[in-house]
Amino acid sequence: MQRDVDVLLAERETLFPGDLSLNPCLRQWLGQVALDQHIQLEFSRKVSAGRVSQYRPSLGFVERVPDHLSRCLGRLRHYGEGFDDAPVQRFFKGVGTGWADLVIHGVELRSASAEDTRIKLHVRFVNRPEIERAILDHPDRHPDLHRFASRLTCHTAGFDLYHGGVTRMRNYVSFPRPRLALSLLERELGADLAQVLAQSEGVWITWKDQTGDPFVYAVDADATRYVGLMGVDGVQTEHLFHRRQPAYIFGAPLSQWHARALSDYNAYFMLR
Repeated sequence: MQRDVDVLLAERETLFPGDLSLNPCLRQWLGQVALDQHIQLEFSRKVSAGRVSQYRPSLGFVERVPDHLSRCLGRLRHYGEGFDDAPVQRFFKGVGTGWADLVIHGVELRSASAEDTRIKLHVRFVNRPEIERAILDHPDRHPDLHRFASRLTCHTAGFDLYHGGVTRMRNYVSFPRPRLALSLLERELGADLAQVLAQSEGVWITWKDQTGDPFVYAVDADATRYVGLMGVDGVQTEHLFHRRQPAYIFGAPLSQWHARALSDYNAYFMLR
């Protein structure tokens, strides 16, 4: 069976070509891949006004999640003094790790330097009122987050760590059974988009910043089909596939979904 690190090295030209392989944060992250088990490997391709970035590998844990989350929290300290993990540690000291059911830990590489790198730790929780309160009370919460509070919603705390000591929490809400939440999704996303995305295996909603559009994602074995179902323009077919495999998560800003013209979108691909 091929080792996880070997899977990533085989994708070197896609994920960290040239000098990017020298990035110290990448090396630290690869060290975790080499040590851990029960990993899912993925990367995301970000398109913004025609510019493509895909040097964004991640590893995920869906088994023994609290144990893996504890190890990830410990390893955040090893990325160097330029990254401040204290806000992340404080949050989990308050809520604990026991209600986590998915962990994604990745790096976004822009150069060989740690100074141009984003570290991410995104943690999804089972629906628990104490977790929801902690997220809704967090100073980084998005002002519209409360509109999606529901027994059908799972919350994700997405921590982004930037060199220079800036650490922010990004809110994600997910609907693992979107058909059951159709009335809420129609109210917040509009009937046309909600009814199309309700056919998917899951819907994710997040906000890139405090004032911008929500980003709306479909999760599916072939998430690219929602581009066709919505009849949108502007998406280049080659961005939707990796080695002939379709993206399993695809998302774009809500206003662009409504306009049926996408210039900014993200696609996620499973490597293992």
